[in-house]
Amino acid sequence: MSISMTELTALLEANTVADLYAGAKAASGSLEVDHFIYGIRLNPGSGEGREFVLSGYPNSWRQLYERERYVAIDPTVAHAVSSTLPLVWSEPLFVESGASALMEDARQFGLRSGMTIPLHSSNLQVGLMSFVRDTPRMSQLESSQLMGQAQLFATYLHEGARRLLERREQVQKITCRLTPRERECLTWVAAGKSSWDIGKIAALSERTVNFHIGNVMKKLNVTSRSQAVARALAGGLIQM
Repeated sequence: MSISMTELTALLEANTVADLYAGAKAASGSLEVDHFIYGIRLNPGSGEGREFVLSGYPNSWRQLYERERYVAIDPTVAHAVSSTLPLVWSEPLFVESGASALMEDARQFGLRSGMTIPLHSSNLQVGLMSFVRDTPRMSQLESSQLMGQAQLFATYLHEGARRLLERREQVQKITCRLTPRERECLTWVAAGKSSWDIGKIAALSERTVNFHIGNVMKKLNVTSRSQAVARALAGGLIQM
């Protein structure tokens, strides 16, 4: 029951959410767990909080969880908000927190025993990662064996998510800074058109076209039109 360095590195190098999920799925298999979920709350308290979730739980359980608003009584969520220590699930944990119904429903979906790793950082403020098995409560030996690997896995996934979301934010910021005219001119550059051609197509003077393209190059921090096109295509700022 261990995760390879190759699997951990893959989490850091994920370029898309699909890549990150695939990496998490593979690593959870190495830990011999049946299900996992990773969730973080971005910018809590700012009025613009958002959630990012990678769920390896059954979709039907996620739908029931949201419909019943179980998050309000989920003791694993409450623990993640208030502590940084790993939490091994137990029946008293759910009973004493008034979440017996949650636990009973979860069992119907193969979520019987588990462990939750709280995650805290300055930019991805509050989060957690849970590892779940469709077996009775884990023994003390199983818990101790899983805990170290689970903590390592969660830390790498958390960092991978941070890097991925940070890149997304950068792309969004660049997109907001490009004006519609700048994107239009750059799209025609990508199509192989000269400034004169673009001027005729967009009803602009050649000088104005050059002005817009020059602005784009400054914003994307490049020194040529071809570099501007390459960076814009890679960042999804324009499409061909």
